[in-house]
Amino acid sequence: MKRFFSVSKMCMIALMCVLFLGAGMHVKAAAPGQVTGVKQQKYDYTAVEIVWGVPSGEVMAYQVEYCEDNKFNPATTKVGVTKNAGCIIDKLASGKSYYVRIAAADTEGNLGAYSSPIEVVTCPSGGPTNLKQTKADSKSATFTWKKVTGANMYIVDYRKGNGEWKSKALGNVNSFKISGSKNSKYSVSVYAIRKSKSGFQAENPSAVSGTVATLPTKITKVKMLTSGETGKPNAGSVYFSWSANNAAAGYEYIIYGSNNKKMFGKTINPSSTKVVKIASSKLKNDQFMKIKVRGYVFVNGKKKPGEWSDDCWFAKFPKKGKLDKDASKGIKVSWSKMKGANDYTIYISTNRESGYKKAMTTKKNSCIIKKCNGSKLVSGRTYYIKIVANKKVKGKTYKSDNTWYLSGTIYTTYR
Repeated sequence: MKRFFSVSKMCMIALMCVLFLGAGMHVKAAAPGQVTGVKQQKYDYTAVEIVWGVPSGEVMAYQVEYCEDNKFNPATTKVGVTKNAGCIIDKLASGKSYYVRIAAADTEGNLGAYSSPIEVVTCPSGGPTNLKQTKADSKSATFTWKKVTGANMYIVDYRKGNGEWKSKALGNVNSFKISGSKNSKYSVSVYAIRKSKSGFQAENPSAVSGTVATLPTKITKVKMLTSGETGKPNAGSVYFSWSANNAAAGYEYIIYGSNNKKMFGKTINPSSTKVVKIASSKLKNDQFMKIKVRGYVFVNGKKKPGEWSDDCWFAKFPKKGKLDKDASKGIKVSWSKMKGANDYTIYISTNRESGYKKAMTTKKNSCIIKKCNGSKLVSGRTYYIKIVANKKVKGKTYKSDNTWYLSGTIYTTYR
């Protein structure tokens, strides 16, 4: 932006005298018409650019006056001269309003009527700071920011997820509420602006940005995927999944034992793979446990949680599974009891990865399998056995981990 060269009123008078004397002595002509169409078209931190229409009559130069209070008191008014129908006034303060008026002068020093004063504005020296979410419910998120000196307007840009940006112009306030859909996270940016009465906006390009979210709704579809680690079914770990909640900044979970007493809980961040590993020596291998989960957001710097999920019961693979193999008598399977289990379902297959069929359901912790998929057992063949514990709660059946198996090749024993 080009700078405006300010001159004093005495310089203006001197210029008018030179123009007058150079023109010679003759009848005084009519002064130029009143300047109109004055408007601001550019700005920065310490300068404004204004333009105006050329008035009627002969125009040699323009006298530009500006002040802060719109009274144009000679003691507080600054004066400049330009030959163009526009100029840049510099050396101003940031984030302030000034009032400008212009009069045209002809070659004889005749000064026309001043234009109506207009308000011009410089942009604030800085952008907003300290953006934080202050409220959240299931369909809205409210946030605030620290006001900027000199700003009398703010613009909020926001979008849901990777959607289209929306923009909202606000007055001299420092809070905004986004109302939308459930389980929504928003990216937000706030800009500080000095706005004139004519509507011209001088915006500082620096924004404060962040994310806000609605309060997560109830987590659903909580389920155990598998337990243990490679080759170690009873290792102290369990893998879960649940419905992803786009609003959640993180999740909390609590695990209870078969007696409904709390065992432990923890806070975790969202998983990019949507699989959550819970590892703890407190996980038990001999009982059903239950987990409940809820999402949370940060409000005023503190966690604000949503509603807990329904209870999800789960159990690891029964400990101490054992096979006694004799084709003539069947496969005797035994395992340690699982606390909280109502009964056990036994599955058998000749393929390690697939084809498992139900052999029987029993309330005991042992059984004898004499057939596989309706056929008698064959000596010399390897069979794979899965033991699944069942727990019935309010008409729903929960099952232990069914990814692990016992295996063995059976032979006929001759005595």
